[in-house]
Amino acid sequence: MNSIVTGRNIDQQLHPYFVDLITFSTLEGKWINCPPSDAADGLAQIIQNVLDLPLVYVALLDPAQDVEGVAIRLDGQAVLAEEFNHISILLEPYLIANPDSSSLIAHPISRDILCFTAVQNESEGRQTVVAVGSADLTFPSENDNYILALAAKQGLMFLKQISLLNQLNQAEGSERSMEERINDVLVRNTLQSQAIKPPTVEATQRNNRLLAMLESLLVHAPFGFAFFDRDHSYVRINKVLAQMNGLPVEAHYDRTVGDILPKATAQAVDEAIERVFATGKTVENMEISGETMAIPGQRRHWLTNFYPVMSEGHTIYVGETVIEITEQREAVEALRESHAILRAVFEGTGDGIFLKDRQSHYLMINAAGASFVGKTIEEMVGKSPVDIFPPNTANKIINDEQQVMATRQAQTFEDVVTLDGTTAYYHSTKAPYYDAEGNVAGIIGISRDITANKRTEKFNQLLAKAGEILNSSLDYSTRLESVAQLAVPSFADWCVVSFGSREESALEVAVAHTDPDKVAIVRELQQRYPSDPHSQTGAREVLQTGRSVLYPTISDDMVVATARDDDHLQILRTLQITSAMIVPLKARGDTLGVMTFIYAESGRRYTEADVALAEELGRRAGLAIDNARLYSAEREARCSAEQIAKRVSSLQAVTASLSRTLTSDEVAATVVEQGISVLEANSGLVVLLDETGATLKILDAVGYPAEVVEQWRQFPVSAATPLSETVRTGEPILLETKAALGDRFPEFAQQPTTINEALVSLPLIIEDKVVGAVGLSFATPQQFQIEDLDFMMALARQCAQALERARLFEAERLARAEAEAAQENLAMLTQERERNRLAQELHDNVAQAIGYLNLKLAGAGSALRTGDTDEVEAVLSELKQVVNEVYTDVREEIFSLRSERHAGSDFLELLHRYVDKYKRFYRLDIHLEQEVANDVLDFPAEVRLQVVRTIQEALMNTRKHAQVNKAMIRISQVNGYIQINVEDQGQGFSISPTGEDKENSFGLRIMRERMASIGGRLDIFSTVGEGTQTIISVPAHLGLSHGSAHQDPSQYEETNSDSGQAGQ
Repeated sequence: MNSIVTGRNIDQQLHPYFVDLITFSTLEGKWINCPPSDAADGLAQIIQNVLDLPLVYVALLDPAQDVEGVAIRLDGQAVLAEEFNHISILLEPYLIANPDSSSLIAHPISRDILCFTAVQNESEGRQTVVAVGSADLTFPSENDNYILALAAKQGLMFLKQISLLNQLNQAEGSERSMEERINDVLVRNTLQSQAIKPPTVEATQRNNRLLAMLESLLVHAPFGFAFFDRDHSYVRINKVLAQMNGLPVEAHYDRTVGDILPKATAQAVDEAIERVFATGKTVENMEISGETMAIPGQRRHWLTNFYPVMSEGHTIYVGETVIEITEQREAVEALRESHAILRAVFEGTGDGIFLKDRQSHYLMINAAGASFVGKTIEEMVGKSPVDIFPPNTANKIINDEQQVMATRQAQTFEDVVTLDGTTAYYHSTKAPYYDAEGNVAGIIGISRDITANKRTEKFNQLLAKAGEILNSSLDYSTRLESVAQLAVPSFADWCVVSFGSREESALEVAVAHTDPDKVAIVRELQQRYPSDPHSQTGAREVLQTGRSVLYPTISDDMVVATARDDDHLQILRTLQITSAMIVPLKARGDTLGVMTFIYAESGRRYTEADVALAEELGRRAGLAIDNARLYSAEREARCSAEQIAKRVSSLQAVTASLSRTLTSDEVAATVVEQGISVLEANSGLVVLLDETGATLKILDAVGYPAEVVEQWRQFPVSAATPLSETVRTGEPILLETKAALGDRFPEFAQQPTTINEALVSLPLIIEDKVVGAVGLSFATPQQFQIEDLDFMMALARQCAQALERARLFEAERLARAEAEAAQENLAMLTQERERNRLAQELHDNVAQAIGYLNLKLAGAGSALRTGDTDEVEAVLSELKQVVNEVYTDVREEIFSLRSERHAGSDFLELLHRYVDKYKRFYRLDIHLEQEVANDVLDFPAEVRLQVVRTIQEALMNTRKHAQVNKAMIRISQVNGYIQINVEDQGQGFSISPTGEDKENSFGLRIMRERMASIGGRLDIFSTVGEGTQTIISVPAHLGLSHGSAHQDPSQYEETNSDSGQAGQ
């Protein structure tokens, strides 16, 4: 055996299971004592492990001994019983139809493609079939074939070893006999073979065992079995074949094949039987097709073997074995038809279909897929994308396919491929395919050329965007520039739009390229080498004929022929133009210009399909140009009206801006900025006369160098300058050119800082008096119209009026500042008087009380020494009363001082806080009524402090002199004043006709001074026994938001109830 292995060049590193295969026949204890199916499965397992195959089929057959062992293993596992018959049926057509060659089949479970190979070995009626399926489509190799043949041979050796044992077991277990006439024949044949010797008991027993074996075979065989005599009559038939024929077993005997089978079927069987009788040789694997009585009208298929039954060298009977293969035959035909359809699809479709390995090498590809890149199938197989596509494209394809294999998911991709200057677009669907172990083996894909669709889609997008641009306005020059840029780079590397006609040369209006430097090159070419008006090619040809021109390929010879000199040729070559097309801009039958599309550095080339798309773009652009021209006259007329409206609007804007200015400097800045903007000047200034009327001073200047402004910061009215003369004469000066400036003001024109080409000087007049001038300068010569002068003079008048308003505002501001200063002085004076009042109060009340206390304390001391306790108690009681009064007076002064800390609170809050405290400390019931809105009482801080202090003083007088515990505060609005009445029903006092009695009171004088400091007044009305009324009047305009006194006063009234009592 080792010599055989060596001679066959078998690899020395074969799997250890190969040893089991070599010694298979010697393992008697393991194999002979097990069922044949287990032996077949053991051999299948060895083959599977040795060759690493996903599918193994092994059949061990010895019909003579009724031995049949069949095993199937899939993916390393034995097939389950419920799946065994189904898989056997699937494999049987391949085993029968073409047992010695390879076929492609589908994996019974995963449906992967397998290369199916079968090896058969027969000897002495014994047969071993070994069939395997491999995911390697190049299977089997020479070594693989040798191993399969060796396995089949070892299977026969196994059958031979167990033959005798099986025969013995069958003989001992058989209790059935054959029909009598078969028995007679076999007995006769046995006797003849023993030279007519009388049969012995042993011989008879052996013959009986053989007959039992034959009977068991006929009854239990899974295939049809029959014997025929020379008349082709049925001698013996089993139940299986009888059922195939559609008749009982008994109905066949003594009847011929022609009696049982339809004519066509019977003829084929008769011919085979006759051939065996004639030749004595077996007819093997004969396929017969036809009908039987079992299923009339249905064509069925059988695989038959006809063999002779010999006696003394003569054929006495013909045996037939029959296997119905109708299903298998139909499956084979269906498979062949499916293969034919798949082949037709694979070769007939216009889509590219391909199979790749894990490294993206092409294993299979159809003609359509190869034609996508201009190659044959043979040129593609075995190559990778790197060998076929540009580097960037190849890397993308490989990365996409690696992603598909990594994710194990089918994915779609869109690839852009440029080969030989032609760009194509492909939509691909790629999915992984797997080997027997479930590992990803490679990629299967379908690609469709979508170049035409993609080109149309992109151009439709281009047309849609171009339509939006062309319809956006009537300024077609700008729009054509945008359209040209839109075509780059999706439809061109260059796009040039030119206007012209049959009589005129093309005038370039738009050039687009992704590189601005390249645009500059084209513009340089247009300037240095303008188009020849007499040329009959290129743009001139399109303008003359109105038909597009296509240059699919621009060769260097064409570039040389176009160049006018060496420099021209060098520039043209740097552009790297490879293809071009020129289409007309048409509208209503007229050619208005041309659009030129150029491919250059991208290497792409145009086709007729591109021309059709470009012509549609040209048609739309031409129509937009024509529409714009139709409206040009109307637009020009409208522009004149719009100019007037614009100036009116500008004046309104200037007026609005000036209305927000408060100072002369702000007015000057606004006039200069607005004047420059509206009149499109590049610089301007405003000058005013000083108090002497002899000098002009610059208020504001814009657009001049700083040193120039400083040089002319002030200059005499007598100077020979446009502004000075305007101020002297009161007339505007308009100098449209620099020459006109030099003629009228030669010295001024020679100033090195005078760089303007035109100048305007406008007088500023207030009440027929010139107070200054406005100067505007222009960087280009001007042509002023009467409308321009009117507009500028209107601007100057507005400036003069604004300056006068600013002057008046400044005067009013200064006056207000002086008034505020005076009021502040008055407030300071009031504070000084308040301090004096406080000192007087302390002197009149506290000091006197302390002196009185000192006197009484001395008297109390004398009384104590004399023992006059009654006197001491009287003095102490009086001292307690005096101390309480002094304490009360001091606390009131403290309240007055503390109120100044709350100057930041609003008036009502401050008043409520004071009233609340006053009620709590002095148990004085104060009723507050409000008949005006809160916002009317929104006084400034100083005003509300003075008002509250005055109210405090009035309430203090009530406590001290009225001798009541109730008071009323009423707030109302009367004749432009906010009136606050503080009333009580106390004892009152008499007021002399001259008012001198109380006028001399220090407290009343302070109250009057407080009110005078804020522009208010104080009035006091009192009657003895009826009470006193103190009226505090505050000018209503001091409230920051007065004017809402018409609201219902009841909503402001406060009562002693829980909801309205002051201080609650």
